[in-house]
Amino acid sequence: MAKQEKKKKRRRLSVRIFRFITLMVLIVSVIGITNSMLHSSLFMFRDWLMQGKTVVQTTAGALDYEKAKELSDVIGSAELTALKTKAASDEEYTAALQAYLEEKGVSGTMKHIADVFHRIEKALNKDDVILLTCTGQSCRYTASSSDELYQAGYPISVEFHVLEDEPDIVYAAIEKTASDYPAFCTFTQIGEGTAGDEVLYVGCTRNVMPVLEEFGEFAVDILIFVLIVTVICALIGSLITRQVFAVPILKLKKAAEDFRANNTTEQSAEPVRADVHTRDEIEDLSDSLYDLECSVVETQQKLREEYIEKGRMGEQLALASGIQNGVLPTDFPENAQYDLYALMHPAKQVGGDFYDFFLMPDQEHLALVIGDVSDKGIAAALFMMAGKTTVRSTAMREDDPAKILEAVNNIMLEQNPMSMFITLWIGILDLRTGLLKTASAGHEYPFMALEGKPFELIQDTHGLVIGELPNMKYKTCTYQLHKGDRIFVYTDGATDAMNQAQQQIGTDHLLEIVRSKAHNETAKDLVLAVKEQVDDFSTGMAQFDDITILSLTYLTDPAPTRPQKPAEIAQDILPLTSGIPEQTAA
Repeated sequence: MAKQEKKKKRRRLSVRIFRFITLMVLIVSVIGITNSMLHSSLFMFRDWLMQGKTVVQTTAGALDYEKAKELSDVIGSAELTALKTKAASDEEYTAALQAYLEEKGVSGTMKHIADVFHRIEKALNKDDVILLTCTGQSCRYTASSSDELYQAGYPISVEFHVLEDEPDIVYAAIEKTASDYPAFCTFTQIGEGTAGDEVLYVGCTRNVMPVLEEFGEFAVDILIFVLIVTVICALIGSLITRQVFAVPILKLKKAAEDFRANNTTEQSAEPVRADVHTRDEIEDLSDSLYDLECSVVETQQKLREEYIEKGRMGEQLALASGIQNGVLPTDFPENAQYDLYALMHPAKQVGGDFYDFFLMPDQEHLALVIGDVSDKGIAAALFMMAGKTTVRSTAMREDDPAKILEAVNNIMLEQNPMSMFITLWIGILDLRTGLLKTASAGHEYPFMALEGKPFELIQDTHGLVIGELPNMKYKTCTYQLHKGDRIFVYTDGATDAMNQAQQQIGTDHLLEIVRSKAHNETAKDLVLAVKEQVDDFSTGMAQFDDITILSLTYLTDPAPTRPQKPAEIAQDILPLTSGIPEQTAA
């Protein structure tokens, strides 16, 4: 075993040495090629400048300095500058310049210099030869071989450079006459002059294209050589790497593809170790691939079991949702005394909100209930159903909302092992007189539109939530409803709805929404319109909490209150409560 491990380490070391040598050869080749191309380009540029030196020195010897200086003074005069400023076009300026030169007696000098430049260009097969007048780096064209006379006096800024080992060679990059592309130019000074004086320079502008083409041909030759060497190295390397790397990797690839083809959602494939024995990292990779396949098979088995379990849970949730929807009243009968509508939209498949409405035993009082359990999901739904049943059974024996909350609180405390709580609002409306009694156990403040006024936030007295402490006391609030008065109650899922900017609707905004939708005549239209606005506000965001809304409109004129005898109340209640278990009735 130790001997095999030793061979494995030696093989890994040889692979690393092979990779290191290949990398070093590549780096040295790149550095050598780059250096060779750089030196070649510098040599070509130097040779290019040396050729320009011959041209400008020959030209300088053929010129009469005194006449050239006289022409330069005329070209640089203020009078000519004024003529150029007034000219509307190059043609107009050319005509004015020709007349001005003839007037000053230098027209022949300009033509003579142009002819000299042209003969030298033709004899030496070079580009434009020009005459510049410079003061420091500020220069102007004085003469050239070009027929475009308007170029005389053209201003240009020239930054002169001296070749490092040839101080008599001066060169610069300039704009070629009036065109907008730069060219390199070799210069020599004619006549006497020092820095700061007005000096005449003869320059030879050179076409860089032949140099670039020559350099391009050299670069192509180098690249072809590198390509040939690279291809040879690649062929040799491929023969080596095929045996060392490619064949084992192909075996790994085939093993992975076989596993993938045989491994389906219905049945897992049997992991097979690839036939790779290279004693290096590839063999380690083969072992890792086998371990991965084993892990995939194990994970798939767990996922199948979880999928089956989730399917069972989904069926149970669907059943629970159906039961919950069946418990909440969805039949909103048409009634001449009131118009009522409510909805509950859970955040999950089942929720903890609930609403309820029912007639009291005397058939003259309507109970309205809305509640919100402190949690969501199945546990909250079960606790909600228990709370809803307890509220309804208690209301059959008690018509004071505060007393109902006190009784419900004590009953729910006895069946609350998970320490959940309920916010609860109860309203009992006398359908004949319009008298509304309400009590709240920590629930959201209701909205009411009374006496023809807009909806207002009614800050009724709050008690502690249901299920926290025993023997809690609550307070009943009384309101007189008239024909057309409206009630709107909701759970905190409506006010806590959040938009993509992480902003909640809040009570004030919800009140504005209810007021804006108050033109809807029926309770159903109002509830649905407000719910749609809440959904629009939270577009793109997951629903955070259950949303429950209930609205009622009182439709009749209230009648005078008719006192009811205790015996009549007992006679109405007794048949309905006789079937309630003793524990609940207590």
